[in-house]
Amino acid sequence: MLISSRKIAVLLVITLFLSSCFIPGYAKNLEKEEKNLENNSFSLRDLIFDAKMKLFMKIGSYPSFSTCIIKNESVVWEKFYGYSDIRHLKKPNNQTIYGVGSVTKTITATVYLHIYENGYCNLTDDVNKYLPFELRHPKYPEIPITIRDLLYHRASIFDYCIFTSEGMGDLLKYIIEYEDIGDFLEDILVPGGRLYNDQYWFDFKPDNETRYTNIGYTVLAYMFEFITNQSLEDYAQENIFIPLEMYNTSYHIINLRNENVAVPYFKRLGMFLPLPYYDTKGFAGMCGIHTTLNDLSHFLIMHMNNGTYKNKRILENDTITLMHDTCYEGYVSPEIDNLPPRLKKWGDRYYGIGWWSTKKWFDERIEGHGGMIPGYVAFIMTNLSEKIGFVVLSNHMNIIEFQEDIKFFLKTDAFMSMGKLLLKKAREL
Repeated sequence: MLISSRKIAVLLVITLFLSSCFIPGYAKNLEKEEKNLENNSFSLRDLIFDAKMKLFMKIGSYPSFSTCIIKNESVVWEKFYGYSDIRHLKKPNNQTIYGVGSVTKTITATVYLHIYENGYCNLTDDVNKYLPFELRHPKYPEIPITIRDLLYHRASIFDYCIFTSEGMGDLLKYIIEYEDIGDFLEDILVPGGRLYNDQYWFDFKPDNETRYTNIGYTVLAYMFEFITNQSLEDYAQENIFIPLEMYNTSYHIINLRNENVAVPYFKRLGMFLPLPYYDTKGFAGMCGIHTTLNDLSHFLIMHMNNGTYKNKRILENDTITLMHDTCYEGYVSPEIDNLPPRLKKWGDRYYGIGWWSTKKWFDERIEGHGGMIPGYVAFIMTNLSEKIGFVVLSNHMNIIEFQEDIKFFLKTDAFMSMGKLLLKKAREL
């Protein structure tokens, strides 16, 4: 009698099933194989994730990425891509030191809120209470500029020497001719100063509109010692960095171990060219911080957990709420107002104290800060309601790209996509 092939297949399956009941260890082996298949599926997911991250690296021309994901009170995932030193094929790790540019402002703001809590100043204080020169908007001299105005980017100060090619000559003069940042600030902001220009001031009154200002945070950093009789660097080390176990963080690169610093690069003709290590001098309070992925994650964890890290309180809960919840709509520079509609979302920000938030970047309310200085890019971002966040550090940025809108915004769009990818992964972990 002939047996159909279908019957043979059924008999084979039954035989294998019955065998599993009598052959010792077969069931365990089967369970092991199922776990292997499950692990392989996760490996495939990781391969796809890595492929996307490497694509974003390619678009952004980044020699390396150091990135981590934070959930609740700890880092739950970290990964390192590329080279922190191309010549020596040195790969980054969580102790590799990067410049973080304007992420520094988030730290400077945190330090200011710490001295506010400890009674050194009030946020509504007129800055002339502490500055050795008189600072007023030339068109509105009757209106005081307060510490709060500077922290919220509402002092009506424009970064003429940073955001315009015409004003960059003033920045060069500072580098070559000035020893004291206070002398430079007085010369550019006070009528009659050697480098004074009306372009350093917007037309609107202080505390009337929000426009991002690096110079405003430079004034804050310069003024700090007049308020506390202690340098910003020393106070931050004692009250912020050491309690947060940020042992490889400093406002000045000279205080860190050079062998751990990622080489800063700029790219020309398809080649990564190294920049010399440099210090931001008197501008350290707005862009000088160098730190590691490990250290910066501690700082973000503290802000995500109402001012505490490992049960150590750095800021009171009410202060953290103040920093994050009171926000004003604003832009990086006047040019943002004239962006094409496709790129308008890049300028959509709401500024808190040392933080900005956006809904359009990631299709959900995310806050944090970015930083860009020659040779480095950094971002710290968080969804506070879910207590998830991420840190990204890299060692390439061409300052010239600010003038090359298409290329710059293409890279910004790539970062938005990468941020969405990291947030998605955070929810999967």
